[in-house]
Amino acid sequence: QKDNMAFATIDVTKGITGTTPVTQGGTGLTAGTTDQFLKFTGTTTLASAADNSGLTLLQTVTASSSATVDITGNFSSTYDNYIIYFNNVRCSNAPEYFGARILTPSGSGTYWADSGSYGTVKIARRITGDGTSTDASTGDSQYNRIPLTVSSLENNGDWDLRGYVNIPYPLTSSYKYIEFMVLAGCPDDSALMTYSTGAANLYKNDNLTAIQFLPETGTISAGTFKLYGIAK
Repeated sequence: QKDNMAFATIDVTKGITGTTPVTQGGTGLTAGTTDQFLKFTGTTTLASAADNSGLTLLQTVTASSSATVDITGNFSSTYDNYIIYFNNVRCSNAPEYFGARILTPSGSGTYWADSGSYGTVKIARRITGDGTSTDASTGDSQYNRIPLTVSSLENNGDWDLRGYVNIPYPLTSSYKYIEFMVLAGCPDDSALMTYSTGAANLYKNDNLTAIQFLPETGTISAGTFKLYGIAK
């Protein structure tokens, strides 16, 4: 005759010492933080890691009547490629041009802003009505910033600026490249949209250490900027 066994609730905070064993050869759990995910190493631990489809969140900056938004201090050899997503961006003067500048060590702590610092190429499609649109494009071999739009864009009322800046290999001994996309409203018709995309380079061959976002006039009233490292 088999004995009927009763199991009592175990308080693991008092009854167990050492690390808690887990499957797949793991030996314990580590604490995570907001926006992190539990991750199997496959050999020794079940560790927490900010790993979401290969993207690791490195920095978040929220604008509030800011002259500039600076993404700095997080570019390293840990990642080859980075991407910055910006959302709900509004400028104090709208419609407005929106741009970026890059910092490298040879700039001695100042973002490059000489008239011949950057080369850019941009294209855009602007909705002009039901079933109609117009194209625009421009390029500059000498410019004092990276214009992320072909023209000024509407970012007031129901419109805001949204998009991304992709930064491939910021730590190289060649010119610095970025690629970008921006969505916003048309400046001449608040009910229609503009899609802008393009690429740019900085004529410097030392490491990219920071990137700065800024309007042509006024301030960045609001917006969230998030820098992610892309897994190798």
